[in-house]
Amino acid sequence: MVDGFFKWAHHEKIVIIDEKIAFVGGMDLCFGRYDLPSHPLVDTEGKTWPGKDYYNVLVRDVTNLSHPEEDTVDRKIIPRIPWHDIAVRIEGQAARDVARHFIERWNWCKTDKSLFFLLYCFCLFCLMCELIIFLTLFL
Repeated sequence: MVDGFFKWAHHEKIVIIDEKIAFVGGMDLCFGRYDLPSHPLVDTEGKTWPGKDYYNVLVRDVTNLSHPEEDTVDRKIIPRIPWHDIAVRIEGQAARDVARHFIERWNWCKTDKSLFFLLYCFCLFCLMCELIIFLTLFL
């Protein structure tokens, strides 16, 4: 606990499409997370992992993001870090439940951490139009 706040994060990754399809899992949608089932450690030609997708966080973190085509490490001498994430695709009513979970979690964070920070708005679910609506409430 620091300054009266618990420092923690529940690291959820959720993508919802029209509340009909949802993807839930541990995937980080960023450089270096794509991998193959065989988890090869090298790609000297840059055909599978071009530029920043080939990196080793133990040697050097990804930098200079405005140039994604540039290598972060020397791929001829430094192996990449293999990655293994799992996610699921959910459809139908269960995807709608994931959307509701997102709304509830978002609004809890807004109320608990950012109530007076107007850049973050509340999120509502409109039953009539079946849309997620972000609403800014001026307090």
